[in-house]
Amino acid sequence: MLDSIYIGLTGLLGYSKDLSVIGNNVANVNTTGFKSSQLVFSDLFYRSQFGDSGGGAGNGSRLDFGSGLATGSARLLFAQGELRQSGNDQDVAIDGNGFFVLRRDGRSFYTRSGQFSFDADGWLVAEASKARVAALADGAGLRDINVTGLRTNAGKA
Repeated sequence: MLDSIYIGLTGLLGYSKDLSVIGNNVANVNTTGFKSSQLVFSDLFYRSQFGDSGGGAGNGSRLDFGSGLATGSARLLFAQGELRQSGNDQDVAIDGNGFFVLRRDGRSFYTRSGQFSFDADGWLVAEASKARVAALADGAGLRDINVTGLRTNAGKA
């Protein structure tokens, strides 16, 4: 009898954790660059028992009993989001696979949020974190994007 209570309890705990993941998805549905999550479920250990087939002949049918369910980690769903016009000329979007590379304090970060602007020193930075946006340079390495000296064109005679 305790097994049946435990099996039911694993189902309720799994349902509760899934509601938390769904709640997080709903709370962040309008967050720029947010990727929803999905909880991964798995079966717990199965045990087999041989029993009567009900006819009384004793031919022994096999019965499999599960021990409930377990929840793994929540996996990110990298599906394409909606592309919307923002009104900011520096905002960009990725159509398909890929990430923007942001760098700050010698560390690299990856995002799909393309809300960018230029700071006072001419660096292209992410709106939220103010981390610099990096791009591939001529030598195939990453370099932060800077437009200092490129903002205006000198007049020609």
